[in-house]
Amino acid sequence: MDGRFKGGYITRHHGRPDAQIHALQMELACRGYLVEPVGTLTSANWPAPYDAARAAMLRTTLGRVLEDCLSFASVQTRA
Repeated sequence: MDGRFKGGYITRHHGRPDAQIHALQMELACRGYLVEPVGTLTSANWPAPYDAARAAMLRTTLGRVLEDCLSFASVQTRA
């Protein structure tokens, strides 16, 4: 209804930085883990299958992001 990536409801609803409650909303483009079809989408070419090789770099990056989030949370709880 509002279009892609519009709103930020998760972060506004759950995040309260003033109370040390932080929220992270990550939105991923399909092209990070599958090869998007060229041309018109049809039932024959969509949804495209998951491509593990294509997703490998994304998985590595997401793992680092989550590790950093956990590290941040750990520092915040000690502060």
